[in-house]
Amino acid sequence: MMGFSEQYAVVGTIDPQSITNSEVFTDVIDMSKYSKVACVFLSGNMDGTNGAFTARCVTCDSGGSNVAAFKTATAIGTTVSDNRQVVIEVLNNDLAGGTANANRYVKFGIVSGSSGGPVAAVVLGEAKYGPASDGDLSTVDEIEVDKD
Repeated sequence: MMGFSEQYAVVGTIDPQSITNSEVFTDVIDMSKYSKVACVFLSGNMDGTNGAFTARCVTCDSGGSNVAAFKTATAIGTTVSDNRQVVIEVLNNDLAGGTANANRYVKFGIVSGSSGGPVAAVVLGEAKYGPASDGDLSTVDEIEVDKD
């Protein structure tokens, strides 16, 4: 049986930070290498008057430019945005076809109201070819699989 890290790689992140009205994005992900990816966004104690946030996935070119809307989670309102999670999944097949969404590259973004608050995100990708850990971001320091 394959281990989790042999099947899934950490392919993108938004490092913990406070956001406001400027969208922040994950690393660009080359979907030709993955069957599917899932981004988990996490919010902290968002501002009570203007802490609503919107999480989304966009298509782009390999450099992260030429962004086109792709999948957007419903905006999480100010009364329920504290300590929440939003998951957006993308299948490789979602990108097939002759539309603006046919690009092979994606990235995930999050933006908040003017006051915002703390957020973070991690994107896990199911590798087409293993082991997936070969595609981990360079910031992944260790994969612990054995007992102490």
